[in-house]
Amino acid sequence: MRVYLDLCCLKRPFDRQEHPVVRLETEAILALLGAPADRVILLRSAVHARESSKEVFGGTVDYQSQ
Repeated sequence: MRVYLDLCCLKRPFDRQEHPVVRLETEAILALLGAPADRVILLRSAVHARESSKEVFGGTVDYQSQ
């Protein structure tokens, strides 16, 4: 199975886990990340680098101005 996780998904485990939905989403993400490579192929795109680059956006992302 090929899976694309956007940056919000990848950062979910670092969010506060008090809300049940956040906790379930975190568990799902961690299960995918921990799955054997022959079962799950994680995809990435240039968007990952762009979204996570502080140099491009000066430390914050302002999607309205893009």
